[in-house]
Amino acid sequence: MKQELKWVNFYNLALFREGADYDGFKKEEDIHGIKLCNENMGDVGGSFYLSPVFDTREKGSTFNRLVLEGQFESVRLEIIVAASDRKINLVKKSVEEIKAELTDISHISKIDTTDILLHDLKGRFIWVLLIFSPKKDGLYGLKGMRMEFPKYSFIEYFPEVYQEVPNDFFTRYISIFQSMFIDVEKEVDKIPLRLDYRSAPDDDVKELSTWLGIDNTRGLFNTEKLRKLIKDIDIYQGKRGTKEALVKITELLTGIRPTVVEHFQWEKDEYSDLSDYKELYGNGSYCFCVILDLTQRNCEIPMPIKMNIRNSDLEHIIENYCLMGTKFKVMYLYPSCCVNDHCYLDVNASLSMPEELVLDDEAITIGDHIIVG
Repeated sequence: MKQELKWVNFYNLALFREGADYDGFKKEEDIHGIKLCNENMGDVGGSFYLSPVFDTREKGSTFNRLVLEGQFESVRLEIIVAASDRKINLVKKSVEEIKAELTDISHISKIDTTDILLHDLKGRFIWVLLIFSPKKDGLYGLKGMRMEFPKYSFIEYFPEVYQEVPNDFFTRYISIFQSMFIDVEKEVDKIPLRLDYRSAPDDDVKELSTWLGIDNTRGLFNTEKLRKLIKDIDIYQGKRGTKEALVKITELLTGIRPTVVEHFQWEKDEYSDLSDYKELYGNGSYCFCVILDLTQRNCEIPMPIKMNIRNSDLEHIIENYCLMGTKFKVMYLYPSCCVNDHCYLDVNASLSMPEELVLDDEAITIGDHIIVG
């Protein structure tokens, strides 16, 4: 460009800098930043926002363009942009008084537009007033705005004959393509941020995960979990097929750190019946068992943990992260056990054997065969 184009951003905390005024809005904060929101539910009243005054520090400054970002479908949006070499005091004034003050100086007024050309404005100080008048029920709000200055036109690239003869239509027509070009340039400048999992928008994080080979076809990983996956991709993908990666992916999905029992850990046990181990952990050196403790033993009142994932989905992920040709089973530990099933005892636990169990008014003797191991 022949002339350096500058801009000032009013986003996040900059929306609320000293001198800003707003009424009828509430601050709302999420992972993308801070914005102003209002949910109109039959309220006939409106809202307004007055930006902090921006000082260019140069008299007779020119301006190029104002771009608004927000949700405006359910309101009539009136925009007043005013500039002056003289600073005026708008503090603690009503919206009608502010509007009267701004329309009394050099200004541009538009309705229901978010991209405004500011070539006709001149002044050291500039203000932006937004007046929201609800048209129907719905959420509306302001995320931020960007102001470009000084005045700049692609006409400077044309032959002098186009520059010497004033032609307002031609200037505005060229400004359409100029705005498109500048917006594309800014998007290109943002590419490094969009490739960074920490700053990328949610949709871009999902796209990044596919580039890295993360299988999320079942939608098991939300955006937060995808960011963690990408952060430790050297473990989740680089060590795929190892016990370390399997433990981490299971813990990420369930919130519970699993215990993985492999064949070599029990095959040489001389003091237990190996048939019980085979029933529990699988019969063969290619088998392993993933144990998830749902008892919440650290809680004052142990209650079963309710996992936000189906058993079939968990098994699908484990299958993707284990070695080809291996078999596995998933075992869940609950605070209670079932008849004719195994249960696991904690450290220093003990068993007591009642002699009789009464079931339907009949005494039943329980056998004395108990396996602990």
